[in-house]
Amino acid sequence: MRDHRELWGMSAAFLIDGQYEARRKMGESIVTPFDESSLQPASIDLRLSDQETVYDLTEYVLGQDLGESQVTQRQFSRRKVKPGETVFITLKETIAIPSDCLGFVFPRSSITRLGIIIPPVYMNPGYRGRMPLTITNASPVEITILPDIRVAQLICATLNPAPSHGYAARPSAKYADEKGAASMIASDADIRAAVAKVLAASVPSSLRE
Repeated sequence: MRDHRELWGMSAAFLIDGQYEARRKMGESIVTPFDESSLQPASIDLRLSDQETVYDLTEYVLGQDLGESQVTQRQFSRRKVKPGETVFITLKETIAIPSDCLGFVFPRSSITRLGIIIPPVYMNPGYRGRMPLTITNASPVEITILPDIRVAQLICATLNPAPSHGYAARPSAKYADEKGAASMIASDADIRAAVAKVLAASVPSSLRE
């Protein structure tokens, strides 16, 4: 039986420490600012900034627009997180995924062992920005988040062949060069159409005339 990679004509391999270093020396900064101590055998550690995205919502219909009054950005020096609470903290580093790679952000094992949940994040080739991490305190005690704490790690995989174009080149690249942007799901055309259809059906016909 032929290998599935041969059938698809594509292969992927994860970058290791020497490859991250070689790309950086050639001027390809995947993580900025870069600290030598953050380089691991096959990943780069990532730290938290002092910026938090706050949603002022009591309920939300998935896909509806978020008004300016419903999302704010604020700075903190210490952020206490109660058991069961979820916060959205922007990374300190800017991530720039090379055009021939895809990227993943995973929580550090030391963080998950404390009962802190950080869902993995996927990044297309060509993505660049400072993304927010979703952090949930699943432990029974209150925790305090401080800036500069290493909580996650970036893993990149090279693609062969490389995609025809990167993420930023797409008209729908809503998170290009982000700095902790809130969810922009409402800007997706299919999402807008689905929400409009449901809302139209829920409004009495007398009000639509």
